[in-house]
Amino acid sequence: MKVPSDYKLQILGVVLESLMPSLAAASDGAEVSADDVLGVFALGIAAVLDNDTNLRTPRDLRLGAETAAKLIERRAKEFRAMQEQAGMSWLSYTMMKAEAGDVLAMPQRRRRLRPLCLGLVGSCR
Repeated sequence: MKVPSDYKLQILGVVLESLMPSLAAASDGAEVSADDVLGVFALGIAAVLDNDTNLRTPRDLRLGAETAAKLIERRAKEFRAMQEQAGMSWLSYTMMKAEAGDVLAMPQRRRRLRPLCLGLVGSCR
């Protein structure tokens, strides 16, 4: 994976900060359930799998979904360990910060740009 985990966690915080109120607004006053949130992310994962050109057969799609499920299980265990250590779930903490007005911002990562090499003269390194 190319994006560091801490950046992914920050990005997830920004996504959830937007997602949770949107789901609440669509639920007509009912409490947003885990199924609602999982449903949104399942749609996103399914869209990514559908777009993966390496998944050509039903078997490939099944293996891709199984890989996603294993990754989700591993991350869920990591979050559970964090919750046991901190005494609060990461999601609860993130939403509490958002409700308090501690606006989350998309992380900015500076990239070192390499010069464009067209290979017209000499060799590219």
